[in-house]
Amino acid sequence: MPTTDQFWQYAKEAILSASYAKTDEDRRDMLDLARTWTQAALLERQAVNHDGRLKPAPHNPLVDKPGSRQSNKKQLTLCCRS
Repeated sequence: MPTTDQFWQYAKEAILSASYAKTDEDRRDMLDLARTWTQAALLERQAVNHDGRLKPAPHNPLVDKPGSRQSNKKQLTLCCRS
């Protein structure tokens, strides 16, 4: 599984590629990719405890309604990583 450091490295590589892009469209695409990797790095950093274990998913009162099968499915989708 990629680590936060790898995500930052991918973002840096995308920014570097953007600086060498020959067209505005390619530059935009590379900057969008860099933004995506940066967001992934930030989310990963928020999701991992200092000891490297995943933090439990936060309680979301808008999604979690006790006893609701739909809320359980949404919670599983929101908290699980592959």
